[in-house]
Amino acid sequence: MPLVLEGFDGLQLKLKRVSSSIPVRLRAEIRSIANDIVKYAKKFHPYNDITGNLSRSIRKFRVGEFTYVIMAGGEIERSVKSGTTGEKTKVKGYVDYAAAVEHGSSHSRARPYLFPAYYLYKPEIKSRLQSAIADVLTIGGKTYKVGEEIDEGGSDEQGA
Repeated sequence: MPLVLEGFDGLQLKLKRVSSSIPVRLRAEIRSIANDIVKYAKKFHPYNDITGNLSRSIRKFRVGEFTYVIMAGGEIERSVKSGTTGEKTKVKGYVDYAAAVEHGSSHSRARPYLFPAYYLYKPEIKSRLQSAIADVLTIGGKTYKVGEEIDEGGSDEQGA
């Protein structure tokens, strides 16, 4: 005579919702961390950025499900207002000195801005990702730790 366990439909639905929510929540938190690093690097880089091109060139790209690349330099686009007509026109440019500012060159000392921004947020990254997962693992008002058994509202043992 087989033993049949039934009545776990609600739990199965909750687990399905949780398992699909974790990647979504992690992607959002990783994007938020990347945004924070970009904002800090733009605001606090030590270069006298008269044109704003260096700041404008600091950006992030999503290159994988959970991976962002933060970079500066390369091709940028900005709006320029015409002195005669007042119309704004998009102009493409190239920032080729971003690496020299970060790492220095034979003509100038290094004035890092990307790595200090990363190092500022590095201690928070693990805890922010753990919090993101904990947010998702809250079921029925109780937060579960990874590996902890989920109580579906009753004992699973019957008196023998």
